[in-house]
Amino acid sequence: RRFAKTHPEYFAVDPKGKLYAPDHWSVGSGCYLSEGFRNEIFLDGVSYLKGEPASKRGIMGGSDRNPAPGYRWATVVGQPGVFSVMPGDHHRRCLCTKCKEYMAKHGENEYVWDLVIDIAKRIQKVVPKAKVTGMSYARYTEVPKQALPSNLEVMVAVSGPWAENNK
Repeated sequence: RRFAKTHPEYFAVDPKGKLYAPDHWSVGSGCYLSEGFRNEIFLDGVSYLKGEPASKRGIMGGSDRNPAPGYRWATVVGQPGVFSVMPGDHHRRCLCTKCKEYMAKHGENEYVWDLVIDIAKRIQKVVPKAKVTGMSYARYTEVPKQALPSNLEVMVAVSGPWAENNK
């Protein structure tokens, strides 16, 4: 709701290069290589970790399908001192040209972890004592090729509903 009208480039696109329809369960998935999208996550993380109110970043309560009045941080964002950068279960990979090329070269595992590691490194510079968390889950369960920053705590799921049939 914050960026759909002003920054459609922040959002994942489907195989036809179009944004997911508002009634699609994956609406709101991000384009992980969008610098603007990454910067907003970073700024949200810093604000949350500094204890600022959600209204400062325009974080509205509820979801797109079930909007609730007012501003508030979602409970999945984290706990005091910890900010989560885990993709939602509904996460759909973006299929824009840039993302498709990245995944063709590096794979989806690296695509997801590149985002998580980038945000953790950025946050570490501004809020050094804070932790960032992400989860090894679904299609991104492999240890990433990039080194993990010291402020990143990784949750591990050995499988998930989208990976049950993966060898």
